[in-house]
Amino acid sequence: MEPVGQKRFSDGSKEMREIEYWGIVAITKGEHPIRIKIILRRVGNGNVTFWSVMPTVKLKDGNSYLHLASKNISEE
Repeated sequence: MEPVGQKRFSDGSKEMREIEYWGIVAITKGEHPIRIKIILRRVGNGNVTFWSVMPTVKLKDGNSYLHLASKNISEE
């Protein structure tokens, strides 16, 4: 149960609804495979909706992150 939507009641509280989350993990192919987490969410009996996507990034060489795309991605 989580609060959902705008404050609706005179005391400033929000309506509470049951919320379900699903996590899906994928590993990309290519020269530098990356593990990606995709989160889906459903409020009450509603539709399942996309909630977020995030890479599982590990540090490379101790101080810089792996690149998720090439530097010229706008040209690809």
